Amino acid sequence: MPLQLADRKGAVGWFTELGWIVFNHTDDGFCMYFEENYFKPGTPKNAEFEAMIAHIFVPFGQPKITFWVRFKDTEENRECLRAALSEFYREPLISKLALDFGIKRIRNQILKLIVPRLRG
Repeated sequence: MPLQLADRKGAVGWFTELGWIVFNHTDDGFCMYFEENYFKPGTPKNAEFEAMIAHIFVPFGQPKITFWVRFKDTEENRECLRAALSEFYREPLISKLALDFGIKRIRNQILKLIVPRLRG
């Protein structure tokens, strides 16, 4: 996975580029599991998985460094995400509707909370 340290303008584009699903890196190992098992490094599929470190400016606070990942938004990759979530967390497979709702919720939070802070 290519790792980028984005400037503010580049980060806004990275977060909002159409055709990608973006989510915050988790400390529990899920992102590494997802990449290793579904976007294996060294394979062409890995080109569909990226990571970025960004400074997020919090009002009246110190900038925070955050780690994000994104992958191409395709039906196949959404199915991979559903399977990976089920396998990693040992939970029943979530429905496509629930996954769609979760992706939309994350996108809305990024547009509402993260992008304005990057724009300063």
